[in-house]
Amino acid sequence: MNQENLESIVNKKQAVVDTASGITYSWIVGSVLDYYAGLNFSGIVVSRTSATALNFLASAPYGWWKDQIYKWTKTNKESSRFRKYFTDLLAFNTGQTLLYATSLAIGGLVSEGKLNWEKVKNGVEYVAIVSPLIGPLMNIYMDYARRLFKLKTSAEKSINR
Repeated sequence: MNQENLESIVNKKQAVVDTASGITYSWIVGSVLDYYAGLNFSGIVVSRTSATALNFLASAPYGWWKDQIYKWTKTNKESSRFRKYFTDLLAFNTGQTLLYATSLAIGGLVSEGKLNWEKVKNGVEYVAIVSPLIGPLMNIYMDYARRLFKLKTSAEKSINR
């Protein structure tokens, strides 16, 4: 097997692992966020279902984005926890907030029959408030899943230049 084929297999495996971890994390944390945004049970179910569809499409690109943020900030496995924390926070806030707003809008639209911008605004504000906790935690969760399947984390892939 040549190097190009091996890299292709690793990239596909990483995409599957990032997608699975993004979806599971979204169900766990997103349900709590939806509740605090004001969605009822059916709204939460619809929001999480739409988020699953969105995460199915967006989690692998988000994993790639997180890798790029690590490279751009020159953060690697030897970097301090403080630096990794803020790198994870930057990746989350630039890569996940719009996705959450979209799933919240769809959940509200389907469950209430109208787009409730107030709930979307409340949800995005709440994500901004809790992102220092949930953003880095999501990235830790994704990196754990990568390690579980013998893949490199974003910090391990980053080259210190």
